[in-house]
Amino acid sequence: MKIFKIDDLIGVCRANTGVRGVIGEEIEEILVHALLINMCAEFERTLKELLDDRCSTVDDPAVYAYATSYSNAAFASPSPQNIGDAIRRFGDGCGEKFARLRSEDSEAWEAYRSIVTNRNHVAHGRPVQVTMNDVTGYYENGHVVLDWFREALWANGRFRENS
Repeated sequence: MKIFKIDDLIGVCRANTGVRGVIGEEIEEILVHALLINMCAEFERTLKELLDDRCSTVDDPAVYAYATSYSNAAFASPSPQNIGDAIRRFGDGCGEKFARLRSEDSEAWEAYRSIVTNRNHVAHGRPVQVTMNDVTGYYENGHVVLDWFREALWANGRFRENS
Protein backbone atom coordinates (compact mmCIF):
# COMPACT_ATOMS: atom_id res chain seq x y z
CA MET A 1 0.00 0.00 0.00
CA LYS A 2 1.92 2.96 -1.29
CA ILE A 3 1.39 6.26 0.48
CA PHE A 4 1.37 9.20 -1.91
CA LYS A 5 2.65 11.66 0.70
CA ILE A 6 5.74 9.49 1.25
CA ASP A 7 6.24 8.99 -2.48
CA ASP A 8 6.13 12.78 -2.89
CA LEU A 9 8.61 13.35 -0.04
CA ILE A 10 11.01 10.82 -1.53
CA GLY A 11 10.69 12.57 -4.88
CA VAL A 12 11.47 15.94 -3.31
CA CYS A 13 14.48 14.51 -1.49
CA ARG A 14 15.80 12.89 -4.65
CA ALA A 15 15.24 16.05 -6.71
CA ASN A 16 17.02 18.25 -4.20
CA THR A 17 19.95 15.90 -3.75
CA GLY A 18 20.38 15.60 -7.50
CA VAL A 19 20.93 19.34 -7.93
CA ARG A 20 24.56 19.18 -6.89
CA GLY A 21 24.98 15.47 -7.45
CA VAL A 22 26.32 14.98 -3.94
CA ILE A 23 24.97 16.41 -0.73
CA GLY A 24 26.69 16.94 2.55
CA GLU A 25 26.39 14.34 5.26
CA GLU A 26 24.51 16.75 7.52
CA ILE A 27 21.89 17.48 4.86
CA GLU A 28 21.44 13.80 4.08
CA GLU A 29 21.05 13.06 7.79
CA ILE A 30 18.30 15.70 8.08
CA LEU A 31 16.50 14.27 5.04
CA VAL A 32 16.80 10.72 6.38
CA HIS A 33 15.39 11.79 9.74
CA ALA A 34 12.50 13.63 8.08
CA LEU A 35 11.66 10.65 5.89
CA LEU A 36 11.73 8.21 8.80
CA ILE A 37 9.51 10.40 10.96
CA ASN A 38 7.02 11.02 8.15
CA MET A 39 6.93 7.37 7.12
CA CYS A 40 6.08 6.22 10.62
CA ALA A 41 3.47 8.94 11.05
CA GLU A 42 1.80 7.88 7.80
CA PHE A 43 2.05 4.19 8.70
CA GLU A 44 0.41 4.97 12.05
CA ARG A 45 -2.38 6.94 10.36
CA THR A 46 -2.97 4.22 7.77
CA LEU A 47 -3.03 1.41 10.33
CA LYS A 48 -5.56 3.33 12.44
CA GLU A 49 -7.75 3.96 9.38
CA LEU A 50 -7.65 0.29 8.39
CA LEU A 51 -8.53 -0.83 11.91
CA ASP A 52 -11.31 1.74 12.21
CA ASP A 53 -12.70 0.70 8.83
CA ARG A 54 -12.80 -2.94 9.92
CA CYS A 55 -14.53 -1.95 13.17
CA SER A 56 -17.12 0.06 11.23
CA THR A 57 -18.87 -3.19 10.33
CA VAL A 58 -20.21 -3.35 13.90
CA ASP A 59 -23.79 -2.11 14.10
CA ASP A 60 -23.63 -1.17 17.78
CA PRO A 61 -22.33 2.43 18.17
CA ALA A 62 -21.03 1.78 21.69
CA VAL A 63 -19.10 -1.30 20.59
CA TYR A 64 -17.75 0.59 17.58
CA ALA A 65 -16.59 3.47 19.81
CA TYR A 66 -14.92 1.04 22.19
CA ALA A 67 -13.21 -0.86 19.37
CA THR A 68 -11.95 2.22 17.56
CA SER A 69 -10.63 3.75 20.77
CA TYR A 70 -8.26 0.79 20.84
CA SER A 71 -6.62 1.91 17.59
CA ASN A 72 -5.31 5.10 19.22
CA ALA A 73 -3.53 3.07 21.89
CA ALA A 74 -2.54 0.23 19.58
CA PHE A 75 -0.76 2.45 17.12
CA ALA A 76 0.83 5.07 19.30
CA SER A 77 3.76 3.41 17.58
CA PRO A 78 3.36 1.44 14.34
CA SER A 79 5.82 -1.14 15.63
CA PRO A 80 5.81 -4.71 14.33
CA GLN A 81 4.84 -5.87 17.84
CA ASN A 82 1.81 -3.57 17.92
CA ILE A 83 0.69 -4.74 14.48
CA GLY A 84 0.87 -8.36 15.59
CA ASP A 85 -0.98 -7.66 18.83
CA ALA A 86 -3.75 -5.77 17.03
CA ILE A 87 -4.30 -8.40 14.35
CA ARG A 88 -4.44 -11.28 16.84
CA ARG A 89 -7.32 -9.56 18.67
CA PHE A 90 -9.48 -10.25 15.61
CA GLY A 91 -9.14 -13.99 16.07
CA ASP A 92 -6.97 -16.89 15.09
CA GLY A 93 -7.86 -16.68 11.40
CA CYS A 94 -6.62 -13.10 11.15
CA GLY A 95 -3.47 -13.79 13.15
CA GLU A 96 -2.66 -16.87 11.09
CA LYS A 97 -3.24 -15.02 7.83
CA PHE A 98 -0.91 -12.21 8.88
CA ALA A 99 1.76 -14.65 10.07
CA ARG A 100 1.58 -16.52 6.76
CA LEU A 101 1.90 -13.32 4.72
CA ARG A 102 4.80 -12.21 6.89
CA SER A 103 6.63 -15.50 6.52
CA GLU A 104 6.25 -15.37 2.73
CA ASP A 105 8.20 -12.10 2.50
CA SER A 106 10.68 -11.73 5.32
CA GLU A 107 12.52 -9.00 3.39
CA ALA A 108 9.46 -6.74 3.52
CA TRP A 109 8.98 -7.44 7.23
CA GLU A 110 12.62 -6.59 7.97
CA ALA A 111 12.41 -3.42 5.86
CA TYR A 112 9.32 -2.31 7.80
CA ARG A 113 11.06 -3.13 11.09
CA SER A 114 14.09 -1.09 9.98
CA ILE A 115 11.93 1.96 9.29
CA VAL A 116 10.34 1.82 12.74
CA THR A 117 13.59 1.02 14.55
CA ASN A 118 15.50 3.83 12.87
CA ARG A 119 12.63 6.29 13.45
CA ASN A 120 12.78 5.38 17.14
CA HIS A 121 16.52 6.06 17.12
CA VAL A 122 15.83 9.50 15.63
CA ALA A 123 13.14 10.23 18.22
CA HIS A 124 15.40 9.27 21.12
CA GLY A 125 18.53 11.00 19.86
CA ARG A 126 20.43 7.83 19.05
CA PRO A 127 22.64 7.60 15.98
CA VAL A 128 21.06 6.46 12.72
CA GLN A 129 23.45 4.63 10.44
CA VAL A 130 21.36 4.55 7.26
CA THR A 131 21.46 6.56 4.07
CA MET A 132 18.62 8.09 2.13
CA ASN A 133 18.97 5.23 -0.38
CA ASP A 134 18.62 2.74 2.49
CA VAL A 135 15.47 4.44 3.78
CA THR A 136 13.84 4.68 0.35
CA GLY A 137 14.70 1.01 -0.22
CA TYR A 138 13.13 0.09 3.11
CA TYR A 139 9.99 1.93 2.08
CA GLU A 140 9.85 0.25 -1.34
CA ASN A 141 10.00 -3.15 0.35
CA GLY A 142 8.23 -2.43 3.64
CA HIS A 143 5.03 -0.63 2.66
CA VAL A 144 3.46 -4.00 1.75
CA VAL A 145 3.12 -4.72 5.48
CA LEU A 146 0.16 -2.33 5.38
CA ASP A 147 -1.41 -4.47 2.65
CA TRP A 148 -0.91 -7.58 4.77
CA PHE A 149 -2.57 -5.89 7.73
CA ARG A 150 -5.55 -4.90 5.61
CA GLU A 151 -5.88 -8.37 4.11
CA ALA A 152 -5.52 -10.14 7.46
CA LEU A 153 -8.06 -7.85 9.15
CA TRP A 154 -10.70 -9.12 6.74
CA ALA A 155 -9.66 -12.81 6.92
CA ASN A 156 -12.68 -13.60 9.14
CA GLY A 157 -15.13 -11.26 7.43
CA ARG A 158 -16.31 -9.94 4.12
CA PHE A 159 -13.72 -7.65 2.56
CA ARG A 160 -15.04 -4.22 1.65
CA GLU A 161 -13.88 -3.18 -1.80
CA ASN A 162 -13.97 0.54 -0.98
CA SER A 163 -11.51 0.13 1.90
